[in-house]
Amino acid sequence: TTATLKETLNTDWISEDKANLMEKLLMSTDVYLVASGGRGETQAVMVTSSTHLRKTVANDNLIQYTIQIEYANPLNTNS
Repeated sequence: TTATLKETLNTDWISEDKANLMEKLLMSTDVYLVASGGRGETQAVMVTSSTHLRKTVANDNLIQYTIQIEYANPLNTNS
């Protein structure tokens, strides 16, 4: 049997400049997650949904994203 791994990711508050990069990521069909640890390992993922929240304070102009991803390669659960 196989299982699908899904995760919900949240950004910190980011500026509008960085939000433009995030919007390109959300529309991309070629997305990879870089593993922590500095070894440069990547895993293919699919962005399944996203939301964003803009702060309403006029002088902040900050945005936060919540992104749901699904790993492209299923996990093998046979032992």
